[in-house]
Amino acid sequence: MKTLVRDDIEVEREARSCGVVHRRAHATVIWFYIVAALFNGEALLREAELMPYGYGRDIAVAAARPLAAVAKLTGVGRLRAWSERLSPSK
Repeated sequence: MKTLVRDDIEVEREARSCGVVHRRAHATVIWFYIVAALFNGEALLREAELMPYGYGRDIAVAAARPLAAVAKLTGVGRLRAWSERLSPSK
C-alpha cells in the first residue's frame, strides 16, 4: 500500500482537475466579504456610530462611511431590507 504525502495528493488532484486553486479560493472569499460589507454598509455605519467615543469608534466610522455611501448610492440597502422582509420573523 502506497502512502501518499500532501504533495502527491495535490499533484493527483491537479492532474484530475479536482480541487480549487488557492488564489481562486482567496479571491472568492475576498469578494464575499466585499459584497457582504456593501449589503450591510448602512447597518455597519449605524452600529459604528453607537460605539463609545474613542479611537476604535473613529476607525469603525471611517471604514463604514464609504461602505454606507456606496450601499445607498447603488440601492443595495434596499435589497437587504427586501430580503429581511421575506425572511420569517424571529
